[in-house]
Amino acid sequence: MKILAVDTATKTCAAAIVDNGEPVTEIIVDQGKTHTRVLMEIISDMLSAAGMRTTDIDGLAVTIGPGSFTGLRIGLATVKGLALARSKPIAGISTLDALVVPVMEKTGQICAMLDARRGEVYTALYRCGASGLFQDGPARAATPEQALAGISGPVLFVGDGALAYKDRIVTELGDNACFAETGQHMIRASAVGKLGAEQIIAGKSFDAFTLVPLYLRRSDAEKAISGL
Repeated sequence: MKILAVDTATKTCAAAIVDNGEPVTEIIVDQGKTHTRVLMEIISDMLSAAGMRTTDIDGLAVTIGPGSFTGLRIGLATVKGLALARSKPIAGISTLDALVVPVMEKTGQICAMLDARRGEVYTALYRCGASGLFQDGPARAATPEQALAGISGPVLFVGDGALAYKDRIVTELGDNACFAETGQHMIRASAVGKLGAEQIIAGKSFDAFTLVPLYLRRSDAEKAISGL
């Protein structure tokens, strides 16, 4: 199964083609440009490099959040447009799930953290073992202190939120805190594609009308309107 995967949830903009769970090609852009300007360009470049067209794709996958409100809307709109044009299924993937995939070879607890700004992180705790990966509790927006409360034992931290609050994490957990390697703290579109293929094969895909973002908290604009 060939999957075109997209991630625009954070400051990086990424796309990948995954075939039967393995990446064929992947492009990640981190140049400070708006995702609107670069996403379709990198999708076009990637398809050309792979010698493929959108008609060759069996399905699409996109991160649905949590993450940047504007970034998520760009990725969702792009993928929904492609899905409508080609009548393809869509997999909606949690950014935190995608963040954990590249470090799944590590057994034990894994804490995914994305920097949510305003002194908060988007976070979820996972347990990885011989039987696979399991999420231990819901994803949430929390302060670093709230995210660390109740965590005990060795934990592998991954994500730009973990890097942003590394000192606090080490102060709280000491030697029980370890961190993913450099380069593993960004979301990989190839991981989104791998999870997307599994979701579509399992019959849990969406279409352009049923796929919705996962925000976890209200935007600044919504708070301003409500006066909170």
